[in-house]
Parts: sequence; C-alpha cells; structure tokens
Amino acid sequence: MTTKTDADVFHAWVVGEGLFAGNVTLPATVTAADVETISPVADPARDVLRKKGIQQIFFNEVTRVITVLTRKAKPTKKEATVLPKTVGVSSIEYRQGVVDEVGGELPKPHSKPFHVVLRPEGDCYACGSSISLANCQDAGTLGALVRDAAGVLYGLSNNHVTGGCNHAASQMPILAPGVLDVSPMGFDPITIGYHERGLDMVPGIPGAVPVHKNLDAALFKIRDEGRVSSLQGSNYDTPSSARAVKANMSVEKVGRTTGHTKGIVRGQAQSAVAIHYGLTGVGYSFKSQVYFEPVFVVEGIGEVFSEEGDSGSLVTFVDGSGERHAVGLIVGGLKGAVGTGYSLVLPIESILSALGVELVAGHNT
Repeated sequence: MTTKTDADVFHAWVVGEGLFAGNVTLPATVTAADVETISPVADPARDVLRKKGIQQIFFNEVTRVITVLTRKAKPTKKEATVLPKTVGVSSIEYRQGVVDEVGGELPKPHSKPFHVVLRPEGDCYACGSSISLANCQDAGTLGALVRDAAGVLYGLSNNHVTGGCNHAASQMPILAPGVLDVSPMGFDPITIGYHERGLDMVPGIPGAVPVHKNLDAALFKIRDEGRVSSLQGSNYDTPSSARAVKANMSVEKVGRTTGHTKGIVRGQAQSAVAIHYGLTGVGYSFKSQVYFEPVFVVEGIGEVFSEEGDSGSLVTFVDGSGERHAVGLIVGGLKGAVGTGYSLVLPIESILSALGVELVAGHNT
C-alpha cells in the first residue's frame, strides 16, 4: 500500500459523500472495499468537511502524510476530533489552501523586480527578473535561458506570462521589465525577445481533454544574446541539468516579486489541479479553468515561496554533492491562512522535452 493509493481511496470517499467536486473512476489499485473502510465515519465528520469545503488533496510518499486543503479555515481542535485521521498506512492532516486565480489580481509592486549583471562588455538582464508581453498590463518572471537543437537562444517562462494563454501573436515583443514595472529612475525597458510558441493550455475537465498534456510554458526568441545572462538574480547560475521533482526536496527559486526564497516540496497533488485564469490583453481575454497533472506543492521556509508575479520562476535544488539541478516551473499558488501559502510547480523535465530545448548555464555570467 502506498500513500498515493491511500490518497486515491480518500479522494474516492469524499467524492462519493458529495464533499468534493468531480467524478472519480477508481484506479485499479483501489477497490470499493478500500473505500468502505472510511465510510463508517459519523455524520459530524461529513458536516465539518462540507462546511469547510475541500479544495485540494496532496500526498507525500516520504512522510506518508495526506494533506487535505480546505476553502475555509482549517478545522478547530474540536472539529478535528471527528475527522478521519488515517487511511491505510497514511496519516491525514487538514490545512487551509485556496487556489489563486491567475491574472485575477495584479502582481504587487516590488522594490527590485529585475536584476542586472554589470559587465564591461555591456549590462545583462538576468533570469529571475520581471518580463511581460509588451501589450499586456502584467509582470511575470523570466525563468531561464534555453537552446534548441539548432542553437537558437530563447527565454522560458509560463504561457500565461509571455504567451498570452495561447493568444499572443507570433513575434509579439516581450518587454523587460514587464509593463507593470516600468517606472521613472528604473531600468529602461527593452525588447528582450519575441514570442515564439507556447505549450498546450486546453480548458476542460479530466476525461474530456487530455489534461496530462497541459503545460503552462512558452518560449520567446532572445533578441540580443549579449543583453541577457543565465544568472538567477545575483544568487546562483541556472543549472544545465534537470531532475524529477520529488517529495521532501529542499528547493529554491528567484522570482520577480519575492526574490530568492527557499522551500520544501510537501508532496504531489492527488489528482489534476484546476487553475483559474483571468487574463486580459490588447485584443484578447482569456477567462477559463485549465487542469494540470502532475502538479507538486511547495511550502516556503520562513516566508512564502512565491506570490503573484513570480509565475515562470525556475525551481531548483542542490544534491548531496553540491550540484544544482532544475526541477520545476512555478505556475500558480494556493493561499492559506494569513502569512502562509503554497506554490504550485510543474515538472521542468516535461516542459523541456515538450519544447525540445535544453537549459543554458554560464551565459554572460
């Protein structure tokens, strides 16, 4: 029995009890008898979970913990006494967490949304800095520099940052810093590149569309290779290697809003995660719900791991030998209680493979 299987059992139970939206087809590893082991829970448990509203379930195979995120404040100590505490070999914890709408709230102003590498040959704009479509009032993050098999250099970020959620015209300029961050006495905005292509972001529920193919990522062709750097802010260089993201990894990122932060991968979402988009640009409006799977959940250490405007940030980790690797790209977040929250991360290996590119390290560093 694995924690993933236990999470599947719990998910099937809450759906069967009408506590969680969506249809569930039991995986081959889960039987009706497995689900019935939770069924004897008294009505008070159902009442508490119905009142709180289950938003998401994720699991951690290392700690064998299933985390249930609720729309309202997590259950009180009294309420928690009536809730299921274990499933199979796994324990259950309850926390608050609501998926943010991407684009529903403009990124907060930040004192340093961009990083510039000073070089005698000319200053370079670094990864982890503010960018946006030139015709969109927004600001996200330049995640990394990448090259294709022909050696062409691109910038990598989310589709919703530089691809307009599939609505950016080919060769649309990408501005650095992003439109929201252009200000007096700041960094003079430049056209850092031109939109090339984005990956699938197909609205629709699991079963109706192949949600495992959805990847919120896009490329823009770099205009001048001498004006960009692979450095992540002033903290470390972009790694050239990518690894699978795993539970309990200690990770880092550099982003436009919160800068350099550290966190822990708390687990993987048990099922496809719905992200609500509400973006408007010149000549287009994208308001829809897109599901992604797999999605990993990161919790910040001492502070939030990411906020609005950090979308597109490259998530990395350092292995036991001190070598850094890329593991993911931030796509959204879950708001928790005051001062808390979770970041939603898509695996970088899938993104690089789908785009046919490799990470670039040591560029103008």
